Amino acid sequence: MTSLRLDERALSALVEKYRAMVALRLSHARGMPSAPREELQRLATAFPGALAELDRLPTTELLDRLTAVEEAAREGSAQRWMLYVFAFHAALREALLARGQRGEGRRTALEERRANAAVPIDEELIMAVERPPGGRLVPAIIEAVARWTGGDAKDIDAIVRPPRRPR
Repeated sequence: MTSLRLDERALSALVEKYRAMVALRLSHARGMPSAPREELQRLATAFPGALAELDRLPTTELLDRLTAVEEAAREGSAQRWMLYVFAFHAALREALLARGQRGEGRRTALEERRANAAVPIDEELIMAVERPPGGRLVPAIIEAVARWTGGDAKDIDAIVRPPRRPR
């Protein structure tokens, strides 16, 4: 387990993420057509995996998460789930950047980014990006977040990939 912490910049990023998600959801609820592709792409690029969260969480939960991260940003004290969400997005972003490389290029890309990454790029993550267990990257990212934070992988999965919301 590493000492992964959320700083002011990370909390601000989560505030912006949840503000964008709430705005998208509320505009859709007011009868606006589907969100503009550019907005969704911007959200997905900044926070890989966020579109599944947007699709799956009920509006009330999105609002609750926004309120909680705004409060954490004001007070400088994050809740554990916020660390999981931030680490998930950061790790998935690093993995997807590396996946654009071929062969040894993936390992090299991750090793080069190690010093500036928001999460610890350890050997297990590098191996998972090179050859995702079962061919699925997201479960490997969740396992990495659990390893780094000491959290339970099932709990982390439920937070970052919640069950589908009722329609």
